[in-house]
Amino acid sequence: MTNDRTGQDRQALEAAYGKVWDEEELAQEFKVTAIIAPQVVVVRKADGLVGSLTFQNQPRFYFGFKPTPDLVMPDQGASEAPAITPRWHGK
Repeated sequence: MTNDRTGQDRQALEAAYGKVWDEEELAQEFKVTAIIAPQVVVVRKADGLVGSLTFQNQPRFYFGFKPTPDLVMPDQGASEAPAITPRWHGK
């Protein structure tokens, strides 16, 4: 990968990092809570697990999911974004 995070195709990223998401796939599986280029902080919709993904610009792909197992979003259905709660807190 080049220094400006451009250029690798999906197959090369999958070979290096495993699962890869495009923007539509990312939106289906995760909620992005912060962008700190070249990474995004995400919450996995299925279970509220907080983690991070790296991204490249052209073509835009997200890869290298790194969960933060000690953090989970407690209520995915809340109208306001809840505070991130340590998984060990109250579990």
